[in-house]
Amino acid sequence: MAPATTAATIFEELSSIQPGMIDKDPQARRNALILSRKLTAELKGPTNAAVDMMFAPFIPSALLRDSKSPLSTAKLAELTGGDALLLNWILRLLPSINFVEELGPDLWSTTPITKAMANPNIAAGHRFVWDTMVEANVKYHHFLKETGFKLPVEPTDHVIQFAHGKKYSTFDYLAKLRPDRFADFHLFMGNTMGARNYWVDWYPARERLLDGSDSSSGALQVDVGGGKGHDLQAFISKFPETEGKLVLQDLPEALASIKDGTLSPRIRQQGQDFFAPNKEAGARTYFMHHILHDWSDKYALKILEPIVKVMKRGYSKLLIHDLVLPDAGITSYQARFDMAMRTFNAGMERSRSQWQSLLGAAGLEVVQFWHGPDGEDADGIVEAALKE
Repeated sequence: MAPATTAATIFEELSSIQPGMIDKDPQARRNALILSRKLTAELKGPTNAAVDMMFAPFIPSALLRDSKSPLSTAKLAELTGGDALLLNWILRLLPSINFVEELGPDLWSTTPITKAMANPNIAAGHRFVWDTMVEANVKYHHFLKETGFKLPVEPTDHVIQFAHGKKYSTFDYLAKLRPDRFADFHLFMGNTMGARNYWVDWYPARERLLDGSDSSSGALQVDVGGGKGHDLQAFISKFPETEGKLVLQDLPEALASIKDGTLSPRIRQQGQDFFAPNKEAGARTYFMHHILHDWSDKYALKILEPIVKVMKRGYSKLLIHDLVLPDAGITSYQARFDMAMRTFNAGMERSRSQWQSLLGAAGLEVVQFWHGPDGEDADGIVEAALKE
């Protein structure tokens, strides 16, 4: 039997991590984070930790806007028109998670997290998640009970439809009935990398894609469902000297939202439904960023089929930019993201073995899994090719 974990033993493990390594080594940083969470739980005790989990949903719902100087509760009430007692009730929760700093009785200041929360892209993400997904997630148990605790796979018949009473896919529901939250969704996804590195900063694109490419054979890269084109723009910034056609594919209404002058003229915009036959045959690279995790395997295979049909054996590659979960021991972040995808569109985050199974069923094989410098909680790249 393993020895019981105590606060003292956790603290000893945490102390063994050299401070200088936390800034340089993502794995050391992750270990320190895991140990710090364990230490917090151990110091709280099981009963207090369980009670804290009960109230966890209230924590991120109360946010303080950015301010250059400390503000009193009374001043915040004056600026917002809110009740001072109500604001104080909200604010006093936030120092416990470092969202704001409490300088004294009824006096508040910002932290770096507060300032990040004031970012319009991140604020849009919170509005989208809370108004669309959290409302549905509250009813998840009732949905599963009514459906016999079966895994939802249909995008028009899962928990969001159950919660909101509409038989649309989540994308159609947002586009038709909640355009305000759909705008928030696109604004948030435009900032999907956050403070992380772009894939071209760590994936060896020159060796894996550029070397051996033939511009006469087809496009160099096709970004399928590429949104506002930020990944192709990052590719051009990294490799400005490269030749070859770069194609941004998405629904016409998504492409119409791209402001003039925001993308390089080298990027060709092409209206494309990824369930329909793909218009670009024989490309060197087909790239999909945060596409397949929105869908169950049933629909992921339907998305992959048109791409597989136009890939050139021995030449074309498919790059899937998504989380790559370990087959055991996923992190809290990975588990929460997986649950969010289940809620969003009956989608899922996939483990290494699940990626291999899905791609194998589509006629592809995994060539290699790639992980960047941001650690396991960051997206990876699944590099795949047609089966030989």
